[in-house]
Amino acid sequence: MDYKLVRNITVEELIFDLGLTSFNQPIIQRNYSNFISSISTPKSIKSNSLCFSKELINDNLNACIILDRKFASQIPYPSTNTYILTSHPRLTFILALDIIYNKIGFQHFSFPSKIHPSVI
Repeated sequence: MDYKLVRNITVEELIFDLGLTSFNQPIIQRNYSNFISSISTPKSIKSNSLCFSKELINDNLNACIILDRKFASQIPYPSTNTYILTSHPRLTFILALDIIYNKIGFQHFSFPSKIHPSVI
């Protein structure tokens, strides 16, 4: 299952909004050509999605994956994915969701409600 965003956000914009740089705590392997259009689970990860994972995902999906720093030496190079490595990946993911929700929003509840003709 994935949650679609109202509009895409670039990985660069999300990293900036999270306040992450290569000089502070998180280590970031940048692939700024990526953009995020949905939020996914590790099992349903697909291209252009943001995901939090407890284990390394090696597939070249053009995805943005938030991982624990302990995976820093295991990340394949080159990769089409963007990996955000942090000491607190779950917290970073929650902060990213909050930024996306407040700045962009999700499409799930933005559809007009209507009564299907068969129930009248």
